[in-house]
Amino acid sequence: MEISLMKHSLRMLLIMLLFVMFVSCEQKDTSIPTNNNFVSLTFGLDSTNEPLMHKAAIKLNDLVSKRSNHTLKINIQTVKTSDNSQVLIKLAQTGKLDIIATPTSNLSNFVPSMLFFDIPFLFSEKEDIYELIDGSLGDHILSKLNPLGLKGLTIWGNGFKQFSSNSPLLTPSDFENLTFATRSNPLIKDQFKTLNAKPVAIDISRVKESLANNLVDGQESSLAFINNNRLDKLQNTLTLSNHAYLCDIIAINSNNYNKLSKEHKEILRRSINDITNWQREELRKSEENLTVQFQSRDISVNMLFPSNKLAFQKELSEIKNKYWEVIGSDIMILADEFIHNKYGTDRYDSFIIGLNATFSGPEKVSGKAIRLGLQMATEEVNKSGGLLGKPIRIVQTDAMLNPSIGLTNVKSLIHSKNRLLAIFGGKHTPVVIEALQAIHEQKIPYLLSWSSSEELVNNGYEPNYVFRLSANDKDAARFLVKKALENANRIALVGMNTIWGKSNIKKMEFYLNQFGLTPTSVVIFDINKNKFNKTVAELAKTNTELVIYIGRADSLIQFITSMKEQDVKLDILSHWGITGSSMHNRLKEVSQGFAIKYIQTRASKFFDTQNFQDAFNSCKLCDWDVSNKRFLPATVHAYDLAMMLFQSIKESGKTDHESIKKGLENIQTFNGLMGNYTKPFSAENHEALKESDYYLKSLN
Repeated sequence: MEISLMKHSLRMLLIMLLFVMFVSCEQKDTSIPTNNNFVSLTFGLDSTNEPLMHKAAIKLNDLVSKRSNHTLKINIQTVKTSDNSQVLIKLAQTGKLDIIATPTSNLSNFVPSMLFFDIPFLFSEKEDIYELIDGSLGDHILSKLNPLGLKGLTIWGNGFKQFSSNSPLLTPSDFENLTFATRSNPLIKDQFKTLNAKPVAIDISRVKESLANNLVDGQESSLAFINNNRLDKLQNTLTLSNHAYLCDIIAINSNNYNKLSKEHKEILRRSINDITNWQREELRKSEENLTVQFQSRDISVNMLFPSNKLAFQKELSEIKNKYWEVIGSDIMILADEFIHNKYGTDRYDSFIIGLNATFSGPEKVSGKAIRLGLQMATEEVNKSGGLLGKPIRIVQTDAMLNPSIGLTNVKSLIHSKNRLLAIFGGKHTPVVIEALQAIHEQKIPYLLSWSSSEELVNNGYEPNYVFRLSANDKDAARFLVKKALENANRIALVGMNTIWGKSNIKKMEFYLNQFGLTPTSVVIFDINKNKFNKTVAELAKTNTELVIYIGRADSLIQFITSMKEQDVKLDILSHWGITGSSMHNRLKEVSQGFAIKYIQTRASKFFDTQNFQDAFNSCKLCDWDVSNKRFLPATVHAYDLAMMLFQSIKESGKTDHESIKKGLENIQTFNGLMGNYTKPFSAENHEALKESDYYLKSLN
């Protein structure tokens, strides 16, 4: 029955009072519950749920009631919401509803992993999705509900997505310049953008109206939705694509579930599983019947054959790569392994470039900058037919500035060893260095486009699988000291208390000593230090003229603030740790009136070149905020390093890791965004850049 939310809340309050009263009583440990522990659960359904969902809920109640000897009952209530929002989810979180069936599209705002079901053309056969969600992948997806206070029980299907339009949609080019009604979902929007179509976010309740008024050219939904809304009267073509799975998550309030007796939990579990199987069979019959019905109506029904699907899979492959980490590498790796094990090279296969960098917190810009370069490079190669006839995709993991997490990520990437060409590391030395042993045990090329610690390449491993196209701290330290001495003799060193910070301090002391100088002061500060008043006062006493700074942007902001408070003005030369952070703009504001320069490679001089702009503009799914037009050198580094990798593989025709290593060492010439490289690497040298590639850039 339909009820208002007010009436619903009152009734739920009464039910919950009864619930607490009954389940708080001592229960007997028997295999068949008795009437003394009667429990009533409310199952909330959205008014927009397909009829099959309502039938499944009714059968679930019948089954649990029978199996529990009528001591467990499920009351079904339809909640009518005006905006199809997440009302059901919130009611379940507060315990006002016990069980809910809610579309993954509604849950994706809370749990991005639910976007998994929207990945287009991921599955070759309908049965694939069932195999996946019945296994560990389904468990992983349902476990993502735990932080919401919900326990995932199962996944019920609404059917596979199909396209309706006024012209056949059999190839990717058929979508060009068409407008499609979509849900407010970033992944689905990217799907249509990649096909050169225009997505328009329209509430599901207004899709029919939009088609009737010719506001859009087509839409995607289940056969049941198309039939129930008689969209076949508004559109003359139905394309049976089965390109994604529409489903509802069945979840229960965790606290209320935990209050159930052991017997009731088992009855609910068994019954849910049985109804899930029944629901799938009913869905299969329904889709078969509807297909026959549509074929008899005044609408053209087109099938997508394997060759058609293959073309879409190739065209849309980058979407899976872009949302890999958003959905969760744990889920995506399981899906990827399933597809590869089942179809092997018969299924559209791809090479993998791993990326283990920071994609969360203030330092996430660093990971995004590297990813942008890789996206530009891989899309360019894929558009030209791929690498050795196969596409390349990026598998991204978030190290979260944590060496332990970074190592776990690298090991998970290595798991795809046969298709893994190389792993790109991120900005932060502790994360990169933690993975060196695993990298060399498995002999995986480890490519660095940002992290600059000398020890990462000069690492003692033989053979050495680390290659870098970025600054090297040994050269950078010498460069900064030489530049500092052009303007000052009384120089202080201020660095963060990390491997990277202390290593740079040591190198700079060495180079100052070579010039017959010692630093006026050496300051090692903790990462979370937020006051530098004492440090600034001591530097003023020693008549320091210039500070060489090795740290992040947030700490430099605090350092400058302390100088302002004490009316001290020191020139600053900085390593590039102040870049790649969301604090960069704030740092520019705070440092107005101070002479601050930082080291850069000549990569940053190429952002305005036609080559860079062409590569960036042709990258459909590149994820970068260009509102402030601020690119980072790591993007150019990553692009050139990736293209070197691809060129070396094309020249050798081999993808085993030893051959890749030798191929990089034997590149004779390479023309990249930074210009021409001559023998960038060799067996003895894995550093592509030299001190002559550096310059100082003013912060303001």
